[in-house]
Amino acid sequence: MLKPDIKFTSKSTRAMLKDSALVLFDIMTGQTRYVMDTKYKAPSTPGTDNVAQIIAYATTQGCSEAILIYPQPLQKPLHTKVQEIRIRTLTFAVDRDLQQAGEKFLESLFA
Repeated sequence: MLKPDIKFTSKSTRAMLKDSALVLFDIMTGQTRYVMDTKYKAPSTPGTDNVAQIIAYATTQGCSEAILIYPQPLQKPLHTKVQEIRIRTLTFAVDRDLQQAGEKFLESLFA
């Protein structure tokens, strides 16, 4: 199940992180499976601040999968692991057929 616009609050600092991320969780267990954040510009590589932000989201949710979603492929996509969190950049191409773009995105997400 997908929950958009979740407000993330760090339990230790009570600081609001952001409210535009997407959370995909297991409907049977309620466990967060993926934390995703959409970006509207496609730089050559993800910015350090975006990577730090998605790590913070994943950490607050107890999640090991963090995804930055861009509208087009990056020249230098990210696929790395920081501690126990796998961080990736994926594409959801909004300049094409959205059904096909969604299917391709899901294939990449679950790969």
